[in-house]
Amino acid sequence: MRRILSILLLLSALALPASARADSPTHVVAYGETLYSIARKYGVTPQALANANGISAQSWVYAGQRLQIPIASDNTSNAPASVAQASPSGMYLVRAGDTLSSLSRKFGISINAIAEANNIPPNGFLYTGWQLKIPGAANAPAAANNPPASNTTNTNAADPSKAATTYIVQAGDTLYGIAVKHSVTMAAIRIANNLPTPYVYTGQRLVIPNTASASTTTNNAPSNNSIAPGILAQVQDIPAYQQKQTLTCEESAASMALRGALSEEQIVAAMSFSDNPFEGIRGDTDFELYGGLTHYGTYAQGLQKGLTKLGRQSTTYYGQSYASFKASILENLKQGRPVIWWTTWRESYQTPQYVKVSNGAQVPLTPYEHTVLIVAATNEGVTYHDPYDGSVRFTNWANHERTSGYFNNMALVVY
Repeated sequence: MRRILSILLLLSALALPASARADSPTHVVAYGETLYSIARKYGVTPQALANANGISAQSWVYAGQRLQIPIASDNTSNAPASVAQASPSGMYLVRAGDTLSSLSRKFGISINAIAEANNIPPNGFLYTGWQLKIPGAANAPAAANNPPASNTTNTNAADPSKAATTYIVQAGDTLYGIAVKHSVTMAAIRIANNLPTPYVYTGQRLVIPNTASASTTTNNAPSNNSIAPGILAQVQDIPAYQQKQTLTCEESAASMALRGALSEEQIVAAMSFSDNPFEGIRGDTDFELYGGLTHYGTYAQGLQKGLTKLGRQSTTYYGQSYASFKASILENLKQGRPVIWWTTWRESYQTPQYVKVSNGAQVPLTPYEHTVLIVAATNEGVTYHDPYDGSVRFTNWANHERTSGYFNNMALVVY
């Protein structure tokens, strides 16, 4: 009997992942957690955590799952951290755990410069395996080994419109108030200044990042209250709001469509939360990073449920052909109804992914999902109000068709 028991104990020990020990602590995954957030919590790398549990670093974890937390061995605890290297062409392959902030420090380049070079926001989420362009890396390969003392160095000094500014916190200031004053998000300021919490103190010096992007032309966008040549339809007197949380573009767009009759806060309060964005908001509405899949936002059907609770009728568009979708947008604009449109941030190129949610369904999610409000259409394209920064932007019909396809031609009109 003892021999059998010894064999069973030996087999159970062998069953443990190679990088985990029998005395390693365990962690029960809570809703909204990711492999990366858990790794940061315990001070281990995402890859080590994945290895300890026999999964890949790109694997999803689910609420209730029990993970083994690896314990670093003595002979590896003092190993030097790897330094990011760009290729001779200036491209860098994103590794697990990389962030814009960490790459900024490694290469000695501002967060804004990297973000602008890759058409992502300064608080954008990075996906393992992505290739990023590192500005100046092709001409200065040694830059990664000689970072400046601060990652707030302005790399766009020749163009004052792109320069980051410095702000000294005054008595009574809050991070939210500072963000609104400078038309940036709280998350962007936190990332630019490596703030661990949203609290600031009097006299603190903050770098205010510039979030302007040249990825979408705005100079030729028709004004919301003027008729541009070749215009097909236009809705007058629609406000342009900036969303108050990182992932509330949908609710902000709905508030604009209602001309402020319902605030973003009221709509968010009426929304349900679900890991399925067709049912409600997926994830934390004010997560620090933008563009991920765990903290995501909601789809037209989920937004419609919240608006219905508030007594507002709406129509969703989903799954029709692009020709019919475009015709529906134009017809609504002609009837004086702006259109809430699901696209990607600045119409960036993305690849939709299917993710299994708690009810077993496979749901399509697209990195950098974003929602804007279309207010006008011309022969060339559409003009929209972007709640990310409160700007008025323009995109052509080719971009409109491409990014609409990521979401199976999704839109919502509220009455």
